[in-house]
Amino acid sequence: MLIGCSRPEQKNYSEKVHAVSSWFSTDKRFSFMDEDGKPTSHPFFDLVPFSSMKDNSINFVVQTFEGSQQAYGFDMISGRFFKKYYLCEQEDVWQNYKGVISTPPFTEGFIPRLLDQIGEPQKIIVFGDKKEYAKYKGNYNVSHRVRVVGGVIEQRCSRYPCLTKDKWISRFVLVGVDPLFYKYERVSNLYQLKKVVDWSYVKAFMENYQGRTFDGGMELPYIRIVDEIEPEKSLKFVINKGHLFKFKEMIAIRDSCHQLYDHIWKSVEKLRDISSKLSDEKFIARKVEEGLKKQKRKTVTAGIEVQRMKAEIIRRKFYLLSRDSFANFFRDFHGRFKDKYQTCIKYVRPANITNNMERHWFFAYFSSFFRLEQLGYIYSCDKSEWFKNYIIGRERLAMNQKKELLRCSTKLIEKSFEKAVAKFRYIMNKRGDDYHRYITYDFFDGTHQKLYSWVPVTGKMLSCKSSSVSMWKGVLAFFKKKKSVVAGQNPDYIFPADVNWKKFQPKKSFRMDLFQ
Repeated sequence: MLIGCSRPEQKNYSEKVHAVSSWFSTDKRFSFMDEDGKPTSHPFFDLVPFSSMKDNSINFVVQTFEGSQQAYGFDMISGRFFKKYYLCEQEDVWQNYKGVISTPPFTEGFIPRLLDQIGEPQKIIVFGDKKEYAKYKGNYNVSHRVRVVGGVIEQRCSRYPCLTKDKWISRFVLVGVDPLFYKYERVSNLYQLKKVVDWSYVKAFMENYQGRTFDGGMELPYIRIVDEIEPEKSLKFVINKGHLFKFKEMIAIRDSCHQLYDHIWKSVEKLRDISSKLSDEKFIARKVEEGLKKQKRKTVTAGIEVQRMKAEIIRRKFYLLSRDSFANFFRDFHGRFKDKYQTCIKYVRPANITNNMERHWFFAYFSSFFRLEQLGYIYSCDKSEWFKNYIIGRERLAMNQKKELLRCSTKLIEKSFEKAVAKFRYIMNKRGDDYHRYITYDFFDGTHQKLYSWVPVTGKMLSCKSSSVSMWKGVLAFFKKKKSVVAGQNPDYIFPADVNWKKFQPKKSFRMDLFQ
């Protein structure tokens, strides 16, 4: 009777789609190549959701697989995955779930080419064969077919308590199952799913694994799940309310951003050439002589008058060369292209480090200004420092960055980029607020992928529960805990220490005695 009732465990043969590289198939200034010199795939832009309302199916990309001891993030610029932090045993911050919360009971991923209501890749949690999905850790070339069985509303609160509804930022999260895996063959809605999974643990994990706010020794909630939606409405909602990139649209955005990046770099090269000439004594002396000849004076002039003529020529030439200074360029660019540039640095790669290292690091610094501004900070040239820009009155910002830049010289604006990196480091050490950190390679036991990109960090912390373990496991747990103090902080740095901002200011100040 036991043999007759038993059933062998079936393998998961879920449908898969492999990406065709197109996003990085562009000029070498922007491309991303593999070891064979071929353009790599971008899992968000090179794969397609293929959504179907007939059977509520859609394709998704694996980000963090079920049972993983680490949580992974996705960088839109490089199209690469990276380790955000270690997961550990925690207690429910809401005190609703009485057990221990540790590893994910589902596979987390995103829908390619689809942004949710807050502009992030549409999130989905999937129940299926965890061994099968684990094979695709860090794989950016494959999507999997799943059935949508519902959705939940995930809300986040940056500074708890968020006393009004508008303080909670909501996003829709799809819930799916692998229809070809035996355990979920007949699951088509959340009611049926709850019969085969521990939904109370699923909900508790979702509300705890992204960290929590620590304030004055108290642990306060960051995430909550507030509602459940039926499958048909869920899929229809994310398609209609989100933003689905069409191929022509995303290529147009990419090419437009490439043009903007090239405009910036050509302007930078011109300004650096001017700076170099202003530092070249021979160049200045030659220009002085050329200026004297243009005076067309045939008579010998008194020595003091010659000096006055030279001073006037030098003054005029210095003005002509410096009027297109970096400060003027940056003020003009910020006023005209700030919004477009902030969109570009969210999706499009500005430079290929293997093609032009100087260009790459320039944009790494350059974008830090706009990333801090997006987080609500403002740079004061009077104090040469970044400050939080607060809202007063009817949602009006207390300070205006455009006006602040009018007070800036090239020297002070250049300081803003170095100060931006320092500000991110300060926010990280302060903890709790959003910031960015720069990842070159995802080292240690991460994905071992090359990013060379800024990635956002929430600054929220995990609360690891102590437990009795062996000495060896205790040592491992210690290092894991040290690395996961801040969700997203690993390794413990913001920006490469051996990279510096290349200044535009002339290396030497102008001196009259050079020509006497």
